[in-house]
Amino acid sequence: MGKRLVAAALVGAMLVSGCGSQSVRDATAATTTADASTTTANTTAATSTTTAGSTPSTTALSVSAAPCTSDSLIQVILASNQAPPDVRITGFSCATGYAAARIATLGGDTATTFFKDEGGRWNLVFLGTSGFSDDGVPASTQAALIAKIDPSVPSTSSSSTTIAAGSSTAATPVEISAAMSSTYETDDRSTTFVPVGQPAIVADGNGGYLTAAIGVRSPSADGKGMLVFFFDNGTFLGWDTVYESNAIDGVTGVGTGTIEASYSTYGPSDALCCPSGSATVAYVYSGAEMQPQTAVPPAALSATHVSRG
Repeated sequence: MGKRLVAAALVGAMLVSGCGSQSVRDATAATTTADASTTTANTTAATSTTTAGSTPSTTALSVSAAPCTSDSLIQVILASNQAPPDVRITGFSCATGYAAARIATLGGDTATTFFKDEGGRWNLVFLGTSGFSDDGVPASTQAALIAKIDPSVPSTSSSSTTIAAGSSTAATPVEISAAMSSTYETDDRSTTFVPVGQPAIVADGNGGYLTAAIGVRSPSADGKGMLVFFFDNGTFLGWDTVYESNAIDGVTGVGTGTIEASYSTYGPSDALCCPSGSATVAYVYSGAEMQPQTAVPPAALSATHVSRG
């Protein structure tokens, strides 16, 4: 018997006993999908061709009609009500028509998910801890997807399977928290940062993952004072700026190497609680850092400078 992630309404429990081979399609009455038309994504991602016993090589392929981003997959997981709201994707990969993701909660529970592209929508067909599903995704594709996320798991496929994303692991909650706890306000070293919201994860184009995570200053009486922390795999790349933003509304994976951050902007008469505007800034991976394509608007920034050490 395996275990299955259940809704957060089950007090104090994320994992409960269930049939590890049962699909989520059978476990829930409604089919849970994410509409590709509502997600801006570049579906021509950097991909790798993996054959059992071979070294992955990089090609370019439109891997699926549904976007291969952590945001599109996490939306499906959360909408299924099969996982608590603090669940995060720690690694994912896509094959033509299929995807897989490793997920974890802040409490350390982990599980594997499989998805099928049905008409440009991801459908969650399995969520559990047994690692492999009995239906919904061909066994050879499952093995190739999991091997791409976790190189310690060999692919059992006898033929090559084209998959997207990288074999490295996205930044873990521990790595994200470590970068945030070592960042502090320059004028007050006792004020550091803690994670808030859902990170965004995309392929970096080099066989790995980029992660953007929002951090809020701690302690904070008003929930304001935020930064975006960028990572390539587990390596901290830097912040969006060296000044805190008053409020960052979210981060979104757009496609390979590109992540967007949404900022609240303030007019001259706006109270701190009530910004009147918003702005989105795209960040593109250069191979060494995340480069903003436009400047963060001054109306989003505070005067608080940050340092790290």
